[in-house]
Amino acid sequence: MRYFVALVALAALAACSPYRLSDSVESFHKSIAESQAALDTGIANLRADIASNHTARFLATRAKIQTSKGCGASSTADDKGNFYPPCVLLARGEVEPTVSPVLRNEASARRKMEVLLRYADALKAISNAEDSKALTSATDKLAGSASGLVVAAAPAGPQAAAAAAAAGATLAAAIEAGGTAVRIGLDAQRMAVLRRTVGDTNKPIRSVAIGIGSYFDTLRLARIEQVLAETNFRAARVGIGSDKEYASDLAATQQELDALNALREADGAKVGEDIATAHEKLVKAADDETGGPAEFTAVVGELATAVQKLRAAMEAQAKVGTTAKAGT
Repeated sequence: MRYFVALVALAALAACSPYRLSDSVESFHKSIAESQAALDTGIANLRADIASNHTARFLATRAKIQTSKGCGASSTADDKGNFYPPCVLLARGEVEPTVSPVLRNEASARRKMEVLLRYADALKAISNAEDSKALTSATDKLAGSASGLVVAAAPAGPQAAAAAAAAGATLAAAIEAGGTAVRIGLDAQRMAVLRRTVGDTNKPIRSVAIGIGSYFDTLRLARIEQVLAETNFRAARVGIGSDKEYASDLAATQQELDALNALREADGAKVGEDIATAHEKLVKAADDETGGPAEFTAVVGELATAVQKLRAAMEAQAKVGTTAKAGT
């Protein structure tokens, strides 16, 4: 009952004001989607970096090779989800690879990104709802995604997971009840749903976003290590062949260096912090329709810039790789 009363009161406050958050919510959603793309591309290109480094050294040294011990396992992880060492080609006598932090934490990072994107999808659906029926459907979607955020932000362990699941279910029920109970103007309904939801999801959003930002930096540093190794390997071989090969090798080395600098200049942690800050400003925008929307718009713009820079860095090696590695 108290949720219904609160929603009616909040909706009454919003009834006189037009809904002004659509464009900024759309931009927030786009940045989350681009973060997902950066994650996918970064992980794929890290694997390509590692394979390329191995291949280049095998070709240069004509090494005798063998498979790593990880290839003997019948799956990539045990029944508890712990990853086995990767299955790769090694030079004979080379040290066996271990499970990297990027691989070890990949599944967790993907789950966090997935729930964050579902939440951003739901916010966009709320903003774009053209009638009460669409808004009700969007509210149901928002309720489910909010519940998922609470679960994703929970500490590890069965007791914490069970408590988070219960808390998420309670939050989802409250959002759905509020969304269907209020029958006023569409703009006011939108603001009422946002006011009820974004405040309660703000804490789990920050936890999930900071976790994603931390993983992005782990991924970025892993890629820097691999690209630097490849750049140094290429640089050492410049001048070995003909003049034509010198020009080609020099250009390829410069392309690798450009990719390296793009990775060095990107900031994964800032992306996570900007996501969290943007959502905090969304909370304020829902409560303060005078100055809040402008602050939300400004921070969303900063988020877009940080995400675009990170995505470009994660994509850089994909473009460089085909050209540079083809000449190895």
